[in-house]
Amino acid sequence: MNIKKNIVYIIVAAVLVGAAVLVPSLKMKGQRQSVEEERQDTVFLNRVLANGMSDVRALEKMDAKIERYMQYWHIHGAQLAVMRGDSLLYCKGYGIADELGCVLCDTTGISVTGAGNTTGEEAAGAENPRKDETDIVEMTPGHIMRVASVSKLITAAGIMKLQEEGLLHLSDTVFGPHGILSDTLYTAVIRNMKDYSKITVEHLLRHQAGFRRDPVFSANDVRVQMGLASPPTLDDYSRLVLSRGLRYEPGGSQTYSNYGYMLLSRIIETVSGTGYEDYIQTHVLHPAGCYDMHIAGNYYSDKRPNESRYFVHEGSGKQVQEYNGSGRMVERCYGGNDISLLSGAGAWVCSAAELARFVASIDGMEDVVPDVLSAESVNEMTEFTDSSRYSLGWNDTNPRKGWVRTGTLAGTNAIIKYFPDGECWIWITNTSTWKGPSHAKYTSTLFDRLRRDYSAKLPSRNLFEPQK
Repeated sequence: MNIKKNIVYIIVAAVLVGAAVLVPSLKMKGQRQSVEEERQDTVFLNRVLANGMSDVRALEKMDAKIERYMQYWHIHGAQLAVMRGDSLLYCKGYGIADELGCVLCDTTGISVTGAGNTTGEEAAGAENPRKDETDIVEMTPGHIMRVASVSKLITAAGIMKLQEEGLLHLSDTVFGPHGILSDTLYTAVIRNMKDYSKITVEHLLRHQAGFRRDPVFSANDVRVQMGLASPPTLDDYSRLVLSRGLRYEPGGSQTYSNYGYMLLSRIIETVSGTGYEDYIQTHVLHPAGCYDMHIAGNYYSDKRPNESRYFVHEGSGKQVQEYNGSGRMVERCYGGNDISLLSGAGAWVCSAAELARFVASIDGMEDVVPDVLSAESVNEMTEFTDSSRYSLGWNDTNPRKGWVRTGTLAGTNAIIKYFPDGECWIWITNTSTWKGPSHAKYTSTLFDRLRRDYSAKLPSRNLFEPQK
């Protein structure tokens, strides 16, 4: 009899456990459904925008000038978005997003086509169905590309959001017993905690921490120097950078630091209790109406279905050693650096249209696109003292010249220029040039000339709401 009772108890317990598991899963499913229901009326820009929407007769000469600019700089593909008063007036892709027959080196060190099934030997002369023809994919507004250091603006917005939520303050210290990053990883390697404990979140945002090195693009050198068996992680870079004294007292000067923004990504994770990408998407990008912005992968095989191929300027030394120490030679933009590890310093991919939408949500204008940050946060991010001091996330916010954010990596250039009159021009390319970061000034000059000649001819509409 006792045996039968025990069996009954076991069965009942199993049912209760099953129900306990099922209820949360059903609840989560319901939450996912409700999210989708909430977004039924949402415009997913990258799905609805097309080049034809910006085929404006009055702007044909502008398009021709852009195409000549691309030819001069050997840019394979690019996107332009123009916004005024939070309304997207113009958005177009130029050139190509991909060449499916293009030969490159994958992670195996063997040359393959974009289709992924042809060796370098085959491409050179053996039977190859794509030998005499290449499948060209036209660049459209729906393609996404790496935006390099423009990512820092996104990270800064995430930090400001955490401040608004009361989870941190820009004056909070980063290291030391009361710092946000106070675990043993940091306390064990910092030799001069007196100086390091002065570094604040704001110092990182403004590149004023005083770090001596920014080694994140020297993965192989760091791996050898530290005797690592695998590519360096953020923790490894921290052990290297933080073991040395500071170049100057925090706040006393400025030195551009990708490592500093990687630390800000870690701070977002520590304070929010969730992953960096997840927090930014959930609390900043999705509320802004940006649903197709992601952290990039390192290789062509990692790209998302609508992500462009990247190209390197012919004179820049296309083949480099793979970042992971394999010794294999790879294309610089596919395996030359650990892009994903850059995280909030330089790893986001997006379209020019969604980047414009993001800017519209942090510009202090509420006419069309609601801001995801308070007016106080926007003012703090764009406060200008002088051109020798970085703004928060922005390169510069000179009120006479406008707000500027640039980004450069092997295979891409990006620039946001938000003019004092409220017009914003955004340019992203899938090709890097021999000018590197300084190429942005040429694009900025192009913007000035195009604005002078064609700003008045831009159509009066809002492509953020193309169905209306």
